Amino acid sequence: MKMRRFAFTLVALSVVGCGRSHPLSVGGPAGAAGAGGPAGAVDATGAAGSANGAGSTGSAGNIGIVGVAGGTGDAGAPVPVGAGCGKPLPLNQVPTSPGAPTGYTHYTVMGTGATLAGPLPSKVGPRTFWVRVPVDYDRNHRYRVVYIGQGCGGYEVANTVAMQMFSQQQGGNEEAIYVALDIPRDMANQDCYDNRDGPSSQEWEAFELFHTVVDANYCVDNDNVFVAGYSTGGWLANMWGCYFAGDGAHPANGTPGGAGVSPRRFAPRYHLRGQAVVNGGEPDNNPPCNGPVAAIWIHDTSDANAVAVDSAALARTLRMNGCEGSPTAPWHPEIPGLSVCQQYTACPESYPVVFCETNYCHSDDHEVAIPAFTLFYDQVSVPSP
Repeated sequence: MKMRRFAFTLVALSVVGCGRSHPLSVGGPAGAAGAGGPAGAVDATGAAGSANGAGSTGSAGNIGIVGVAGGTGDAGAPVPVGAGCGKPLPLNQVPTSPGAPTGYTHYTVMGTGATLAGPLPSKVGPRTFWVRVPVDYDRNHRYRVVYIGQGCGGYEVANTVAMQMFSQQQGGNEEAIYVALDIPRDMANQDCYDNRDGPSSQEWEAFELFHTVVDANYCVDNDNVFVAGYSTGGWLANMWGCYFAGDGAHPANGTPGGAGVSPRRFAPRYHLRGQAVVNGGEPDNNPPCNGPVAAIWIHDTSDANAVAVDSAALARTLRMNGCEGSPTAPWHPEIPGLSVCQQYTACPESYPVVFCETNYCHSDDHEVAIPAFTLFYDQVSVPSP
């Protein structure tokens, strides 16, 4: 099934009410780090991989993954981009039930402590995530990938508490690969993602580790990779939508249309097509952004914290997309719930910006977010090859 593409621009959403974000086993241990290089990623069920950069096939597992290339030293050879296409699903892939969170398979990778500020031993440790595929998964069809960040609280429960973007009953789309992201256990930011440490955050390396495993084991459309999140997951989406935007091999380094001088430190082979945020925030110590990105926010006007930080993220994106000062117009007001959304009409067709304002207070707004984000992804997705 090919993705459809529609023309539209950046949109914002706002609604009024207040509540805390809602808070399932871990796979086999990670391959050990190579000399000077980072750890190899692990399989879903096996024993530890060998040292020197590449995780070997687990003795009881089935999908050992090679190590992610390190910034220094000799690391394992990187997995070719798109290596998962043509391969059967992992033997331990949990069967998918349409409309239900069943179908998520749990993975563990080992964070090496690498950050944009240099190595930090305190941030070495396992990171876990869940992967869900369509019930009619076709090994030769490249699927959209959506990373989903949860709210603060609860460990290894992202498969049940993150937005159910797959639920067609709620306006979602089953025909995508969804990756639900667990909160790290190292308490770098209490029981939230590591979204306050700027260049010292472990989340830059985390995306590289996660997507290397996903791309190696599933048929991925690497031109249509998205991130969505609520609360701390929204902060994460703003972080990744800045750093992993644009062309990873030639980053813009904060200048719209500028030519980068060097590849990104993390995941230079990959990029995010778009970001979607519910009541998140924009860290004021983010590293330079790397290019334009399609973006949509759902913002609660009664959430005083989100008001300022979502506005900063919006300003950053309009600047990177080359449409500061753009006029706005309603975005799909004919669809129930979306009358609160405005699109920035001067933004490029391929990099729209939408901002929606609700009157709740730090709600996950899933009744609006799931159909709005799905529609947004449909409209900006590049046609599959």
